[in-house]
Amino acid sequence: MQLLSIAITLVVVVLVSAMILKKYKPHAILLGGGIVLLLSAQFLGINNIITDVEKSTGFWLFDVFELMRTTLQKDAGATGMVIMAAGAYAMFMNHVGASDVMVKICTKPLKHLGSPYIVLALTYTVGQLLNIFVPSAAGLSVLLMATVYPVLIALGVSHLSAAAVIASAACLDLGPASGASNMAAEMAGLEPMTYFKYQVPIMAVVIPLVTVTHYLVQKYFDKKDGFVANKNDASAQEDDTTAAGVPKFYALLPLFPLVLLLLFNELVITSIKMNVVTAMMMGVCLTIILEVIRKPKHAFDSVKIIDVFFGGMGKQFANIIT
Repeated sequence: MQLLSIAITLVVVVLVSAMILKKYKPHAILLGGGIVLLLSAQFLGINNIITDVEKSTGFWLFDVFELMRTTLQKDAGATGMVIMAAGAYAMFMNHVGASDVMVKICTKPLKHLGSPYIVLALTYTVGQLLNIFVPSAAGLSVLLMATVYPVLIALGVSHLSAAAVIASAACLDLGPASGASNMAAEMAGLEPMTYFKYQVPIMAVVIPLVTVTHYLVQKYFDKKDGFVANKNDASAQEDDTTAAGVPKFYALLPLFPLVLLLLFNELVITSIKMNVVTAMMMGVCLTIILEVIRKPKHAFDSVKIIDVFFGGMGKQFANIIT
């Protein structure tokens, strides 16, 4: 029975992988593979689809869909909400022109470093330090996607390299706010802050090494793949018509939620707690107020741009969360 269960699992994994590589819709393929594994576990007597009898519908087939509901409800309301809000905020910033202004201002001095891969590598260092204050890996990644990613692309690195360095930004789980660090501290019988002090000498070695490795690896693979910076990407920010009419201080708006999260946490201002989603909503409201002040004759239209944010959340749900 055990061999049969392993065989079924391997077959499902191979088929799912092959179909995804052939560009079939991942949502449907993963859902189908999950259902096959659930039903196999049920009929082979390995495990019930819903182990808690009180939460079961009473019929194994209905339990498959009940499990989908509870999983989606739990994940969409936690990490999913962070991803939806952060992704939607990035779209919102792009709509009001704040992202264009930020990229235009940031790329000019950064180009003087001589290589975009230096900025790429330093992004890891900055991201890993930010992780101390923003312990959510998903939240930090999407925040960096909204702020740093477009700058990296504009400087001339590949989309894959930019995404790779951002995806690794929270790999060390640093700081007393990290769930993994707290669990490790508890197992070691230490206070979270005491445990963090033991993390510091490790991070002092690991962060510089990974930073240098990112520079070498991403540059190597971009060259191996024959990547050439898209002239439209690398020079778009030189166009003076970009974000025409948008005030330069709007460049701070994409960073506003990040500033809030850096200020209000367990290491700085401990009396106030700040959630990623809360910070995003505050940023949206601040932007709408600024738009109303900037365009008093079109105040009604300025308020309506909140639809862009909520519409963006829907797109994140459809494309990523599911």
